[in-house]
Amino acid sequence: MYMKAYPILKGNSFYLSIERLILNASADDEIIANYFVIREDTMGLKFCSLLLDAAKRGVRIKLIIDSYGSCHVAGNGTEYIGDPLSEDLLTTLRLNGIELYIYRPIISNKILHPFNLFQWKNYSRRNHNKIFVFNLKRLKKRGVIVGDTQWANEHFNSQFIGHNLLIFSTDLYIQAKQYNTNLLHTDECKQYLNNHVSSKAMSFWEKRLSFLHKKVPFQFNFLNEFHIEKADFVYSEIQFDCMESRKTIQDIEINLLKKMQTKGVYCTPYFCPDLKMLKALLSFLKKGGKVFIGKYSDDPYLPYGVHQAIKYLSKKCFSVFSYEGYGNVHYKDLICDDQVFIKSANGEGRSRFYNLDSGILVQDHELAKYFIMEHKKSEAYFSEIMTVEQVEIKHTFFERVIKFLFRPFYYHHL
Repeated sequence: MYMKAYPILKGNSFYLSIERLILNASADDEIIANYFVIREDTMGLKFCSLLLDAAKRGVRIKLIIDSYGSCHVAGNGTEYIGDPLSEDLLTTLRLNGIELYIYRPIISNKILHPFNLFQWKNYSRRNHNKIFVFNLKRLKKRGVIVGDTQWANEHFNSQFIGHNLLIFSTDLYIQAKQYNTNLLHTDECKQYLNNHVSSKAMSFWEKRLSFLHKKVPFQFNFLNEFHIEKADFVYSEIQFDCMESRKTIQDIEINLLKKMQTKGVYCTPYFCPDLKMLKALLSFLKKGGKVFIGKYSDDPYLPYGVHQAIKYLSKKCFSVFSYEGYGNVHYKDLICDDQVFIKSANGEGRSRFYNLDSGILVQDHELAKYFIMEHKKSEAYFSEIMTVEQVEIKHTFFERVIKFLFRPFYYHHL
């Protein structure tokens, strides 16, 4: 039985897709939204407004957010201008019927905060998912959207270019719902139960979230439609003790990279691979695959990872391509022959050892061909990195010493 799949390659298309799904949800329909980042800016508030309106109509909504990404000021890993979600806003959502969960609540996102140093596991392991699960019973439509776009202005004004995949499928809906249900039943995911908000603050937020939402037809004619036979919702292990033996999305990536035969594209905004991933990428490159990475110079650790990767690959006479266009790429695509893997996991150690990530793995020739063509269109905005001399590290000697000392914690695979 065929499933309908829609690639979503632009921020505006992502918003329109989510908007159509939420506005067409009726009483007793179900929505599960699981996002690393939701900021208190225009797009973050629009999303909260859509959820609030739906909850008032009787739609059953579960909202899962990460404490680091959504509830604290911007820092390394959340480079967003928008404010974090406030207690009053979260309480307003909860009191209007939205079930709200926060993954591993922390007091501060500062790495040297005593709370984080003494509870390092709680601080370092983050919910990096970007999942939207829906069950619209009246319309008999179930499915999921998975990718990399998050609810912050930067993902909708081209500062971060994203890729997502919308698939209507009962099987994928069940798989994604079960994953999120399992996550909610862990000790790390805390239900937000705060009731303390003044009537004035409640009124303020309900008024601020009163965006004008008009009823829209349940159509996705602004997206390309594909009919696919096989797709799976995949994810990294939720609960784990040993980081080295943890089962993750990167294990799936490595297998796909090694098995690629005729054509392939690998893209990640954050490129900091360990030796196991590098060996798989080398096999991928030898067979004609191409590796594209995002801008890395301003990141605290990525230049070191890119430097090491280029040093390894250049000895084998292979190179990667770095983005030089406006903003930055944020999508995490892997296309190997007829396999399309759209996911939230980055090509670096945090995705392997610390983060919760998920993705959709599709086997379809036409969809793979479509993504290959889209990547070819963007190749002009990438420049080739062939030698380590092209990888500039701008940090001072003192900064390099600090990075070296903290590397065993966040990037111990380097």
